[in-house]
Amino acid sequence: MKQLRLWTARLFSAVVLLALASVGQTVVAQDDGPEEGYYFISSAAHPTDALLYNNTGTDQALRVHYASHVVPSKLTKDDKPFIFEVKKYGDGYTVRNYEANMYIGKVEGMGYGEGAGFVTQPSEIQLPPSAAVDGSYLIANVKDAPQYGPLLGYQGVFKGEQITGYWGQLSDPTAERSWFFDKIDPALLDDIEEITEVEGSLDDGYYFINFSNYSDPTTCMVPVQDGDLWRLGAYPRDNSGYDNSFIWHVTKNADGTYSLKNCGAQELTFVENVGKGDKESPYVIMTGLNPANFKLQFLSNGCAYIFSTDNSYNYAINGESGNIQTSKSQNAASMVKFVQVPAEDVTNPLKLNEAITTALGKQFTVGTNPGQVSQGDYDVFNAVLEKAQAAKGSEDDNSALIAELDEATETLQGKIIPVEEGYYTFKNGENDVYLKPYFRDNIWYLGHDAVDPFMDASAVWHVVKNADGNLVLKNCGTQDSTYIKSNASGNNWGFVQMSGTSKTYNSFKHQYSNVFKLYASDNGNFWNADGGNRISSNNDYHPLDGVWYVEKVAEADIPFFTKLNEAITDAAGVVKDSKVGPNPGDNKGDATELNGVISEARTMYEEAMASDDDVDNMIAKLAEVTQKFNEQDHSVREIEDGYYYIVSTQDGFQRENRKIAMYVPTSTYLSWKAIEYSNGQYLFEIKNLGDGTYSVQNVEFARYIGSNSANGVATTSAQTVGQKFELRGNGIYWISNTVDNGVYTLKSYKTESTGVININDGSNVKDWTLKRELDQTVIDSILNASAQVRINEAMNAALQKAEPAYKGVFKYVSDRTDGLLKETSETKPFEEGQIWGTQVNDTYTSYAHLIDGDLNTCFQSSWDSGTWGEKVEEGKGQQWLQVDLRSNPVDNFEFYFGLRNNDWGWKECWSNIDIYATNDAGIASQETLNAADWTYVGNYKDITSYIKPDDANMNSTGRYIYYSVTGLDQAYRYLRFVVRSTIVPQSCMMYTIGEFQVYKVVHDADNDPYNYIDGLKPLADELKQLIDAAKTKVAAGTVTQEEVDRMVELTAQVDALTPKTTPLDKRIEAVKEYVAKFSDEGLWGDVESNEFEAITVAIEDAESYDHEQPQQADLNTRLASLNTAFDLYKSQQKMPETGTWYYLSNRDNSRSGYTQEGGTGDIWQRWCYGNVIMAPHANATRDAYWDGQNNAVTWDGFDHASQTLSDSVPVDPYSMWRLVKIEGNEDANTYALQNRATGTYLGVTSNHDGFAGMTATPVPYKLTLLKSGQFNITCGNAANTWNTPLHADGRKGLLSWEGGADSPSAWDFVAVDETEIESGEITIRNNSAMVLTLPYAYDSERVSDANTDNEIATYGIKGISEDGSKLLLYNKLSFEAGEPMIVVAGDVTKYNDGDEGTRMFLPLANDFTTEVKTANGIIGTLNYTKLPANAGIVKGDSVISIGDAETAIIGQRGYIDASKIVNDGEQTTDFELNIKGDIVNGISNAVAGKSGKVNVYTTDGVLVKKNVKAANAKDGLKKGVYIIGRDKVLVK
Repeated sequence: MKQLRLWTARLFSAVVLLALASVGQTVVAQDDGPEEGYYFISSAAHPTDALLYNNTGTDQALRVHYASHVVPSKLTKDDKPFIFEVKKYGDGYTVRNYEANMYIGKVEGMGYGEGAGFVTQPSEIQLPPSAAVDGSYLIANVKDAPQYGPLLGYQGVFKGEQITGYWGQLSDPTAERSWFFDKIDPALLDDIEEITEVEGSLDDGYYFINFSNYSDPTTCMVPVQDGDLWRLGAYPRDNSGYDNSFIWHVTKNADGTYSLKNCGAQELTFVENVGKGDKESPYVIMTGLNPANFKLQFLSNGCAYIFSTDNSYNYAINGESGNIQTSKSQNAASMVKFVQVPAEDVTNPLKLNEAITTALGKQFTVGTNPGQVSQGDYDVFNAVLEKAQAAKGSEDDNSALIAELDEATETLQGKIIPVEEGYYTFKNGENDVYLKPYFRDNIWYLGHDAVDPFMDASAVWHVVKNADGNLVLKNCGTQDSTYIKSNASGNNWGFVQMSGTSKTYNSFKHQYSNVFKLYASDNGNFWNADGGNRISSNNDYHPLDGVWYVEKVAEADIPFFTKLNEAITDAAGVVKDSKVGPNPGDNKGDATELNGVISEARTMYEEAMASDDDVDNMIAKLAEVTQKFNEQDHSVREIEDGYYYIVSTQDGFQRENRKIAMYVPTSTYLSWKAIEYSNGQYLFEIKNLGDGTYSVQNVEFARYIGSNSANGVATTSAQTVGQKFELRGNGIYWISNTVDNGVYTLKSYKTESTGVININDGSNVKDWTLKRELDQTVIDSILNASAQVRINEAMNAALQKAEPAYKGVFKYVSDRTDGLLKETSETKPFEEGQIWGTQVNDTYTSYAHLIDGDLNTCFQSSWDSGTWGEKVEEGKGQQWLQVDLRSNPVDNFEFYFGLRNNDWGWKECWSNIDIYATNDAGIASQETLNAADWTYVGNYKDITSYIKPDDANMNSTGRYIYYSVTGLDQAYRYLRFVVRSTIVPQSCMMYTIGEFQVYKVVHDADNDPYNYIDGLKPLADELKQLIDAAKTKVAAGTVTQEEVDRMVELTAQVDALTPKTTPLDKRIEAVKEYVAKFSDEGLWGDVESNEFEAITVAIEDAESYDHEQPQQADLNTRLASLNTAFDLYKSQQKMPETGTWYYLSNRDNSRSGYTQEGGTGDIWQRWCYGNVIMAPHANATRDAYWDGQNNAVTWDGFDHASQTLSDSVPVDPYSMWRLVKIEGNEDANTYALQNRATGTYLGVTSNHDGFAGMTATPVPYKLTLLKSGQFNITCGNAANTWNTPLHADGRKGLLSWEGGADSPSAWDFVAVDETEIESGEITIRNNSAMVLTLPYAYDSERVSDANTDNEIATYGIKGISEDGSKLLLYNKLSFEAGEPMIVVAGDVTKYNDGDEGTRMFLPLANDFTTEVKTANGIIGTLNYTKLPANAGIVKGDSVISIGDAETAIIGQRGYIDASKIVNDGEQTTDFELNIKGDIVNGISNAVAGKSGKVNVYTTDGVLVKKNVKAANAKDGLKKGVYIIGRDKVLVK
């Protein structure tokens, strides 16, 4: 029957889920959810974790968190965040947190987890049964439709916090998305204990340790057996029958800590903590030898928390295992009550059992190893033990027997064989492995392995005493690292390493028999035989792999030459740890002599023929030379002028056997690659510049390292930028320069074989070493070879310009609207398509992408050796792209190469290709190119010279190349482009392309500049001869500098004579595109009609040059004229002016609207058109106070449905801004934006980084026209490196983000019409008083009259009433800038009737102050301000003292400092405010502790007492306020 019910329930759940999935919005069947009431909600996958409200104070504070929790039998304040009220609501439920009074819903603007969080308004949640886990429910936010599904699920740790998130569909429930609802008795809510820490102490005695608030309040702490181990557990205790294992003998120690001994019959009766420090361990073990001591944190409810003295987390029940664990959670699972055991249960047998288990717990064994005892000693002890065991169960007084056994136990304990000097092996307690060194990653670690210690000397250890008498482990292996050092300090985890010299001493913690835990003095954790052959200093809870059998090796078994080996390794270890070497960062010193003696000693050791005397003499010699070496200067070696390789600590990503090093290839950027020694590209000459910086010049190309650019760190032909080297230790440097803020790292995805050096690119490969080249012969050889290399490279550079110059003298015409490549095929690229190549097998690449017009899609060639043969960089493979022109064969053609839009598009752009041609389809169909079968067209290395636009770089977009190839011997159908190199070569010379096309070109010989420009032909002919000859000479290495110079000279002459229409054509195109955005209609950017006509004529004149046979002089003239006209046009464009106030109105027309506001998109699609930028009403600058969006600059005020601006916006000074020119900043159209309400400025916005705030100092913003009436407003602060403009974020904040015309980044300046607006208006609370401080003067009679009509009055302080109960005010209509006033709106006696607002009128300001004035005790604020103690806050009808509370107020407010109030008898009392609390400087105690004599005056200056003792000054005075000495004092 039970199975039938279960099956039915599951079937019904499945039906409900199907209904949920199909309906998608609402869910009925409320009756199948939990009942209304209060619940703890725990994870079905992790039952000890429950939902809670956890205000962490971070940006994740509103998330629905989870934390460890158990269901208690009685509620405390610690349970309150975990309590939820479930109530029916709409078609579902609300789930309200009891403590926060907030509902589970969706918090807008949170990405990760789709904003699963708490909201203030009820949010409908569905709670259907979960089919994944019986008895659990789903929490489904169907209404808000989160993007990744409506189910609330266990999300994990995000930003260090344990949070949930919306993820998963209703049709796919899992345990991770299912929740148990544990109902809470409502009566418990009325009796929630407020528990506090209290002082306390516990008497010695016998106790039950009871978890009295646990779900089962009879649960007690008790040992539990788990296989061979005893753990500390928790189990319910039956009052009518229990064994003695529930009883604990508690003893208070002299230091105030406590000892706990269990009274059970098992041998292990003490508690041993495993984890130390801040450590959560899932269980605690029992011991007989190493009892922990405990601290007790006593609580006001009679309970306590238990802590061991070496762990800062308390003991708690693990709800899943039932074990006791260490946990940072403090709740019913960790709160214990010490319940005294009835006296009749503390029996004589129990006490005798204590002595017996203490004795047995020592686990004495007989043997000769450390930790063991002799047979004779054991027999004496055992006789007493057997006598005690025979008396078990006797009700007699066994005090004498107990004392005898305790003494025998203690005596034998003192006779345990200790670890002393000698030779030992250490075998792991869990695995059959021995402790021995382990070599990995060029580091000697302390390790373990399954070896025979009699065959492997490195498994034998010599325990010796150091100078302090502490024991030290020295390994007997032959390596130079034979001592031990931890790799982590304190109680931190880390692999243990070996060192050459002794860095620590070692300790041995006895467990039982000859089993020990091993420690080094520099770490509090024991050594653990983790996986992977390395030992870790571990704080974990696996007892057996952290203990070791210590076995002594007899002296007879130690080889004779061991002592020589130990002396050798000691000496070698000294050399190793001295870090002496020739390189910067090494230590100074010369180890030649010592290394020589070590070598001599090793020979003696390996030959094993020396006599005792010879060995002793060699040991003495090693010691003597070692001492001599140690007396040398071993200070750190500085960087000296010389030649160096700059080598990374990182192995090559593609060549792991070689380190990466800096080098300079043929490009001008500092790059990296696997090092090649004796190669001038990798060798640098470093010189000290005398100012703490260095010049770093590459030997091969004589180029200096400069500063960072868009494409990486550039090199220069002359020294310009000083380089900085920061020694980080161990010979490692961070390298930077005097210009950039960052260190040099690899621009890498860690898959390439080479790349450029960049600044802080995030790869974290930034550690460099300097390897000095000291062999002058090698240096001279590199210098000599590099001299010719530099000439060759200079010629290559000259050819890069010469070949395009020569091509330019001939005119070829192509129709770029008619590409010859029109079809592609992914499956049969050769047979059915026109493009074929070495494409990688991946989804993101496609032949079709090459002709789709989109540079964001791409073709990607293969990056591995398996697809197209062996690696190209090894000369055994090819990367190629082939085109089939079908019926359009070409003998002259132009190809278009569109660079893919990212840094890969730049790095993998072709820079050196060979082109082959054929008309034979059979040859063209072969993947492997046999050059003999094809017609070789040529090699092309100048491709990158044609990259456009001219300022293109690694990170820019819209980059492209048009490259002409002419003069083929016939027309060809098939062309194959074989890639020899890319700009930044990658693995297998892989390349990527965004777009590719081929065009037919026709030679227009009649209009060749070669034929019609006077004097060009002979120069071009000579240049062609030089080009042809230079390629041969470069290959042979015979180019001369004179030939390079002539090539450069001829190129310049040919280039100067060749007419170039591109600059003029591009300028015409740019001017036309710009002018087309504007008109003559009077909007921003527009000009007058005659001015518009003038630029139109200028464009037409520029376009009328001779397009057939242009002359360079004519082109230059027309370009200059067009530039002049365009400059004039831009100067005539209408722009906003300084001194005028504007509303900054958004011009977006791209968004679809937010669904909750009638649109169809998410929050990022929220309509923003027409809304204006508003300064925050907190009147606080970002540096003074920042609370995220609550203090951010926002946009608001426009209703999309009615397309109207709110009535309050035009009169709201927070919506008004003006342009202010910044002193010293002469950049065109660059201003600060000042707000009219605050006088402060729009703060920095940069690189998508958070919302904008306000600042007291001007921040530059550049206005860039987008079209008529629209601007980008871009922060000019250095932080905005991406140059992103102000953007209307969907959360109604302002940040920086990309956007052009008609986007959320487009803004209009709408002038404030002050002929229509006579004053500004703000909203203040009605029926209340407040302090208001304006940064501008309040001196308009018309404004005052308007406020009077609106029942708003302004006041100054007259004084304080005699009894100190009233603040007396007088009418005041005029206030200076920065002078605070008290504003009273409406009837203050009705303050508690509601919180509606009223409008206050203010002058329209043009002048502002940053200085605050004090007005007879009113202290104004213009920024966020923390208040002093006893400050008075004006609120409602009163002035209320804040006392000692830490309080702050926003700007343009103020507070009352009564000590500064002077009664003004000339003013009338026009209004009174009640005084609540002691605002007069803690007035009742103002003269306490004073000595000497004082005068007493009334506040209006009348002398009352003269020269009286301060302590008696108040005696006899009537109640009121007086001046006693210099203090204002209230007499009550």
